[in-house]
Amino acid sequence: MDAGFPQPQFSVADRVRVRLNAQNRTPHEGIIVSCAWHHKGQYYYYYSIERGKSVLFRKVAKYYPEADLERMADPPTDGAQLALK
Repeated sequence: MDAGFPQPQFSVADRVRVRLNAQNRTPHEGIIVSCAWHHKGQYYYYYSIERGKSVLFRKVAKYYPEADLERMADPPTDGAQLALK
């Protein structure tokens, strides 16, 4: 990371779920695909993908700050499950 920026809480490929609150009413569980620094707000925000109904994965349209995400445990790696449940 560049000097002056804190370490991000999440990395690309981490499994996360959205914490439901007044701003987030739709549940989402997915994998982080990108992370960026919000200069004005001074926080990291994340984009993710989740399992879709008509496609294998779909991008979640909204970006989320770290405070709105929580890490999920990784699924067993027995080869029978995909990265997303």
